[in-house]
Amino acid sequence: RWDGSQYILYQSLETVVSSFLAPNSSRVGRLVGARDMKYFAWEGEQYLAIAQSFCLPSNETGSCIESGGTQPNSAILQWNRVTNRFDEMLAVTDQSNVEIRGFVVPEEKIDHHKQALRLELGLAVEIEFMVLDSIPFLVGVTRSRGAWVFGWDFEVVAGLEGVVSITADLREDSIYTVAREDAAVVAFSMGPEEDWVGNVWGSVSFVHVWSETPIPISRSKNSTSQNVEGLRGALEISVVPDEGCSPSQPCSVVVRGGPPRDEVLCGATPLFAAWRDALSTPGSIPLPCQTVSFAVAQLDTSNPDLFEIEPYLTANGTLIFETTPTQYGNATFQVVLMDDGLAASWTAYMLESGYSPSPENILQEILNAGSDTSAVQTFSIHVLPVNDPPLMVPATIELIQNQTLQERYLIARSITAGAPNEITQSLSLDWGWQFSKREQRKCAERGRAISNVLTLQACLDTCAQQRNPECNFVTFTQEGLPCYTSSICTLETVSDGSVVYETPRNRFTREPVLSSQDIDGELWAFASFELHPCASGTFSMTIIVSDDGPNYVARGSKNTASPVEVSLSVTPRNLVPYFTIAQETVTLRAGTNTTVLRALVTDVCAGFGECGCGNADACPSPGGKCVYVQGVCLGNRDTCQTVSLDLESVETIEGLRPNSKDLFTYFYIDPISGDLTFALREHWSGTFRLNIAAIDDGNDFFEVPGENKSLRSFNLVVETVNQRVGFDPLVPLVVPEERTAGVLQVQPVFRNVSAGYGDVNLDLLYDVNFTILEISCTSRAYSNFSCSQLFDVMPTLDAEGFASFVLVPGSHGQVFLRVQVNNTGPVPAEGFETVDVIFDIVDVNTAPTCAIARSISVLENSGPMSLHGFVSNISAGPENERYQAVIFEIEANHSIPDLFASPPIVDAAGVLRFETTTNRYGEVTFRVSCIDDGGIAFGGKNAPETVHVLFRVFPRPRVQAVQTGVGAAHGGSVITVTGMHFGSEMSRGYKAPQYDGLSVLVGGDPCAETMYVSDEKVICFGVGEGNGMEDVTVLVTDPFGTNSVVNDLSRNATAGRSFAAASFFAGGKGAVGVGFQYTPPTPIPPIPPRPPTPPSRPVNSTGNSPLFDESRADFEVRTPCQLPSTVGSSLNGSSLNGSALNSTDWNATLSCTRNASVVINDTAVNASRFLNASRFPWQARRFASEVCEKASELRALTNYTLDLALCGNNASAWPLEFICELLDLANASSVPVNTSNKTTTVWQTLGISTFSFPALCVEPVILVNESFAMNIPPGKTEPLAGVDGVQLSVDGTVRTILVMGGRVYLGGSFSSETSSNIATLGSLKGGGHGDLLPVGGGVDGSVNAMLKYHGMLLLGGTFTKAMGDSGTSLLCGALVAWDPVEHDWNMVGRTRIQGAIATMVLYQGSVLIAGRFQSVAGKEVNNIATHSGDIADPGGWSDVSGGLLGGHVMAMVGKDKEFFVGGSFVVAGTLKVNNVARWDGVAWQRMADEECQQRCSFAADQYTCGSHNCEVDGPVSAVAATGATVFVAGEFGMAGGGAAPKNV
Repeated sequence: RWDGSQYILYQSLETVVSSFLAPNSSRVGRLVGARDMKYFAWEGEQYLAIAQSFCLPSNETGSCIESGGTQPNSAILQWNRVTNRFDEMLAVTDQSNVEIRGFVVPEEKIDHHKQALRLELGLAVEIEFMVLDSIPFLVGVTRSRGAWVFGWDFEVVAGLEGVVSITADLREDSIYTVAREDAAVVAFSMGPEEDWVGNVWGSVSFVHVWSETPIPISRSKNSTSQNVEGLRGALEISVVPDEGCSPSQPCSVVVRGGPPRDEVLCGATPLFAAWRDALSTPGSIPLPCQTVSFAVAQLDTSNPDLFEIEPYLTANGTLIFETTPTQYGNATFQVVLMDDGLAASWTAYMLESGYSPSPENILQEILNAGSDTSAVQTFSIHVLPVNDPPLMVPATIELIQNQTLQERYLIARSITAGAPNEITQSLSLDWGWQFSKREQRKCAERGRAISNVLTLQACLDTCAQQRNPECNFVTFTQEGLPCYTSSICTLETVSDGSVVYETPRNRFTREPVLSSQDIDGELWAFASFELHPCASGTFSMTIIVSDDGPNYVARGSKNTASPVEVSLSVTPRNLVPYFTIAQETVTLRAGTNTTVLRALVTDVCAGFGECGCGNADACPSPGGKCVYVQGVCLGNRDTCQTVSLDLESVETIEGLRPNSKDLFTYFYIDPISGDLTFALREHWSGTFRLNIAAIDDGNDFFEVPGENKSLRSFNLVVETVNQRVGFDPLVPLVVPEERTAGVLQVQPVFRNVSAGYGDVNLDLLYDVNFTILEISCTSRAYSNFSCSQLFDVMPTLDAEGFASFVLVPGSHGQVFLRVQVNNTGPVPAEGFETVDVIFDIVDVNTAPTCAIARSISVLENSGPMSLHGFVSNISAGPENERYQAVIFEIEANHSIPDLFASPPIVDAAGVLRFETTTNRYGEVTFRVSCIDDGGIAFGGKNAPETVHVLFRVFPRPRVQAVQTGVGAAHGGSVITVTGMHFGSEMSRGYKAPQYDGLSVLVGGDPCAETMYVSDEKVICFGVGEGNGMEDVTVLVTDPFGTNSVVNDLSRNATAGRSFAAASFFAGGKGAVGVGFQYTPPTPIPPIPPRPPTPPSRPVNSTGNSPLFDESRADFEVRTPCQLPSTVGSSLNGSSLNGSALNSTDWNATLSCTRNASVVINDTAVNASRFLNASRFPWQARRFASEVCEKASELRALTNYTLDLALCGNNASAWPLEFICELLDLANASSVPVNTSNKTTTVWQTLGISTFSFPALCVEPVILVNESFAMNIPPGKTEPLAGVDGVQLSVDGTVRTILVMGGRVYLGGSFSSETSSNIATLGSLKGGGHGDLLPVGGGVDGSVNAMLKYHGMLLLGGTFTKAMGDSGTSLLCGALVAWDPVEHDWNMVGRTRIQGAIATMVLYQGSVLIAGRFQSVAGKEVNNIATHSGDIADPGGWSDVSGGLLGGHVMAMVGKDKEFFVGGSFVVAGTLKVNNVARWDGVAWQRMADEECQQRCSFAADQYTCGSHNCEVDGPVSAVAATGATVFVAGEFGMAGGGAAPKNV
């Protein structure tokens, strides 16, 4: 193997064992005599073939002999993929194993049956592997045996598909198997075997295979198949006798088989297996059975209609069929018997021989071979004939009145002599009339009487057969001769029971004649006849068919069919009207006025047999006037039709006019008198054929419209009258100046010339002449100008109106011609016309020039704008075009619809004027051109190339919301402003990763730093001092500023009252108040002596100062605070190097900056600027940096999602809320950790150092009221405190407010679209409107109190459950904790409070709750309780010395080691009190007025003054404390024994 620099040994073949040629079978344990080696690959395997011999090439052949066992055999080795070495041959290749088992040989079995392969080649010299015609060979050369060839092919074991039995002959060490699928017997031998190199193993070896059909064993060898039969049904194989074979007792291998036992006919009783090797099922399951059925198929028949029900066989062999009536003939059928043995659901069950029946030993197979159909058998059925009457199918004839469409009509089809065997019989057709009945009538005419007839039917049959015209009508009476006939009938109404029957004869002008014809092998009958034009309605005739077969009724034979009625349905329709025209030709002169032709139209009739309204007796027709044929034209005489006459069309016979009714301006024919009145159109002449139409309204009376119009015509001759010559109105002839001499110009002057100005027929009679009477020429370029200066050849006019002339090159001007126009006819009455013609010989225009600005930028909403200098250097062209005017065309693309309120225009001075649409902005491209009025005729140019001007309208920024829009009044806040158009390619005109020229102003003062985030977001760091609701402005200043065309592009947007600079918060009905204080500027007072250091104040469990904080509870101007000198050394201007301070100096610095003024080394410093410049101490930076580095680990431990985008910023860019949120986490006494070790904190797990740093995130005092005043008088100059309102879209009241982690939490009894009773104040929008963000899914009742405890938000109130983000709920009672990190609710101490909580305070590191409840966690506490320890830990609840009895608690405040409560109660512990009480840290104390106690009596454990007590005489709803003073408010009139009219 090549290792990159040399070859190193990979595998030594020294250990390959060599064997020697027979008879000496000795071996040596190494490879000897290798003379040639070849590597080859075949079917995925790799081999080495080694030619071995001790005979060297230099030896003579005679000295190299094979005898004596001195020559080795040649070895074949195979690559072993497990050992990665060439080794002895493997038993099976991966390819073969995949074909057999579907996977490669497992590694643990790859050496199984590994054997050595050696070839006896003699004195081998060379060896090769080759493939010929896809067949592999090993080829070699020897010195003793010549050349040799081995086929590279190995035998495989075959014949084992579907083995059903196996046996062994232990004496002979033989094994035999029989397989049903392969139909094969396979023999194996047992015993140890030895390979070429002496490896011995116990084995079963393949010996031979016998099969019914050949099975491939190798590429060139098959199994033995000759004379092998019967193995398909094999059941068992055995050796007979059982004890085996011996020389004295030879044995045989016996295969026992048989047909499947599952082909038992299914019956009522199931069959079960009776012998051990039968095909059976285990247990009591019966053997499968098969059902059988017969299949009958007709082979041939003499009559396909022989059977009504085709023959079939039932399962028991019964034949059932039914023949068709009147049909006879022969039919032959075949029948087969079928079973369901090949059904897909059939299975056979087999027990392997020698095993007891059990489900795991059952072999199931699908019977997919064999046959399920018996041999075919036949039978015949003979049906004897009788003569059947002829058959036919009558047809209905449907016609429309007086409309002949064909010569004959189908009356019957499918006419046969009867049965199919009667096809040789001859047929005859006859017909008769079918009478229709009219009751209670008789004919006035008595015709021929029919004698010897007594019944009506006999009378009608006699008359119908005779088809005599005298039989048109038959009257049947009750008199002596009841039946008489007549050809006509006048109906009379009678009451003697007489009835009139009539035939349809009168409706025919030619009676029916019958015929027949073979149509596609079927006989059809037809009738030829003609109906009377008036005939309509439905009437019938009968058709009779007879054959020439026997007519023996007794034997069922009949040769005449019953008469079949054929109906004729004639739908009535309108008939064509009729009239005549009295004159054939009428002659007039052109231009004749109105003409009347009397009685031109005569004999007007509505149609044959139809009467016109008003002249029924004057209606001639071929049969007479208004003919009504009795019995034919039924009903028509009762309806009259209106006939109108009109001009249908005009055809031109002579003349040039087209076929058109425009010949007339008026045309009317009176239908009564036949008078024609008309007026000719002017200028029309010629010979015309006028087609007159008569139209009736008969189609209104018929279901099927008929012909309601007929035409007649006459000729009208209009003689011509000469006119003036006609031509189109003249237009000046415009011709470009000529550049080449001698060019003949031919130009059209008069167009559409005709000999007359209206009558086109004059062109056939006369020619046209144009005569120039006068000519003159002028030019704008010359004052004295003659036509000879313009023309080399003067103009002439031909008969078509074309002018011919030759121009002087380079000359142009105007030509005036006076021309007389006439034709060769007589002078018209008005005489011939003289006209003036103008030629304009023009020069070719030259384009103007101008300079256009290529780029314009403006601001949206700028109103009407005029940009001077947009176009400059304006010129109309060369000097001879100075008279031309220049205009400007401007066109914008439409990529931004409606960008302009008024479209941009450019005036003559080049000033661009436009106005953009309000709130529309974007970028468009103007196409601007300067154009003169010289035109572009004849290749001239009136404009230079179009200039593309980039026009950009920059949007003004929008401020939509400020988040978080709440900050401290002393400044230093970080806010995020969201909106639009702060910085992008579209809004600024250029693309940059960061945009400069961007400032945020709060209350008109710029932020200390403005950071661009995106086009929709900027962050303001270091908001200045503020009071209440302030405006927030974003100012954008683009770098390109101003230019000569466009003014300043600076722009801003303001959201009024969108930032709350809060000294405190107030809550009320539908709003939140932002408290502020205003102090007029005053000189810094003298520095007083440094006051003594106040005692240290308690710190709560979160590391923050208690909620009750004197330094933030009033609005007095504090005494300037003196800072240590070490701070002064770190102060550089107004910025502070916080990293240079230790934690003690830093905390003192931040505590000091809460005052109105700060003094360092007796130097006054602005407190808010100082705080803003140094708002991030080094401890906070260090802690936040470590957290950012382990943000992913923090998320995995606590599910706390850190804003990684902020982590990427410099620490000085971190918002205050971000720092406070991290500090809340750092100061929390316990943070849930997702680990099994619950005792470690998250910071211990992460290895992050924490510290207590309360001053940075001190929060303002919270005040809550039902309502509050937001009316602050402006212009105050004295100190003033007030409240600005933030309007909320809520329904209800804010009752409690808490600032935590930079968020303002609101609680109360309110609801909004996103919140229910608890929410956080989100972003502020302009106008002092605030959005609420949900806290989980809210709670289901009022929130009365909130408290920050162990990094969580505690809520107390009248609710019972808290809803999560995903719709889940927690049954928590009146107290619940919100985890702002996990965004989940928790029960405090795993306890559900039953009742209501009105107030909560932190007291000495514990939570103190009070309200209306009796017990907590099974302990009786009486309206007040305290909780200590971790919120998640169970228990931790304690009472407060018996609690408060006789009512409930409404308010509470803590101060140092004591706290005060107010409400409606009478006992505190065991002490009687009146609505107020004090806990001194050990026991309950009264809050009685000292003066009252001195003047009042003490009895029954309380002080009283008459009817009053020394505390308060009504419920107390609010308690506050400052210094040594406690304030109470409520519904009481007396306090301390004295009046309290204001309830406070």
